[in-house]
Amino acid sequence: MVGRKKLGKKPLMARVYPDTPDKLKALALKYGYQYGGDGATGAFLDAIACGEIELVTGSGTTKGAIRSLET
Repeated sequence: MVGRKKLGKKPLMARVYPDTPDKLKALALKYGYQYGGDGATGAFLDAIACGEIELVTGSGTTKGAIRSLET
């Protein structure tokens, strides 16, 4: 079996709550970032970092939202 193509990216490790990776995968999938049948967390985080997706803070009862700038 051939491994994934290297794209010049760096691995990122973070200490998060046990359910956070699944939540990030679900968000990635919701916003169209997919690899195989799963959410592409790395591509999703890249999109946030480069401004392709914007995190919007809310007020009142909402904590915030995510806005895709491509739509």
